[in-house]
Amino acid sequence: MNYNSQLDQTKAERVTSMLRADIINKEFAPGSHITIKEISDRYHASNIPVREALRTLESEHILEINPYKGATVLEVDEKYAALIYDVLRGLELITYESIFTILTDEFITELRAVNQEIGKLQDTEDDRKRYLRLNDKLHTKLIEASPNTIAKDLYYKYIIILQSFREIYLPEYDRVRQAYKEHENIIHAIEQKDSMELKRCVDIHSNAAGKNLHDLYLNRSQI
Repeated sequence: MNYNSQLDQTKAERVTSMLRADIINKEFAPGSHITIKEISDRYHASNIPVREALRTLESEHILEINPYKGATVLEVDEKYAALIYDVLRGLELITYESIFTILTDEFITELRAVNQEIGKLQDTEDDRKRYLRLNDKLHTKLIEASPNTIAKDLYYKYIIILQSFREIYLPEYDRVRQAYKEHENIIHAIEQKDSMELKRCVDIHSNAAGKNLHDLYLNRSQI
C-alpha cells in the first residue's frame, strides 16, 4: 500500500488530505468554524466528499462536527503529534516482531538497500525531501511484510496524519543522519530476532523523531 500516492486518492481522500494539511499548517485557526460550502468552494469539490472528509477528520480528533452547522477546528499542535508518535511506536513494534516468523535474508538485504540510499543523502533541501520518501519506503516494507493485518490497517490510518506534519516541518540534515543509524539498529535487531533490543531501538527512533518534530514546530511558531 502506498499511503503517499496522490494519484490513487478518491475525491474525499483528496479533500481530507488538503484540509488536514491546511489545519496543521494553521490556515484554519483552532476554534474557528468551517462550513461545508466554504470547504467545497476552497477545494472545488461537491458536498458529498466534503462531508466524508469532515467525518474522517473528526475521527482523527482534528475537528468536531456541529450538526447542520459545519465543524469546529480543534487544536492540532506538537502535543497532538506526540500522541500520534506514541500510537505508531506501539504499532511498529507489534508489526516488526510479527515478521520474525517469516524473516528471510533477502528481506533484510532489501531493507538495508533502502537505508543505504538514506545514508547517501546530502545536506540539501531536495535530499531532505527525498529522505521523507525513502523513510516511508523503508517503513512501508516493514509494515507490509507483517501478517498482522489489523495492526497494519491502524498504522496506515495514523501514519497519514503524521505525514502531513512531516511535509510541513521538514527534518534537518542532522536528523536524517541520525535516522540512518537508528534504522540500521532496527534492522539488526529484526535480523537477530531480538525482541528486547528491537523495542529499545524502536523507542529510540520514535522518541528522536518526535523530539525533532516538536522542536521544529516550536521554532516555527516563534518566528
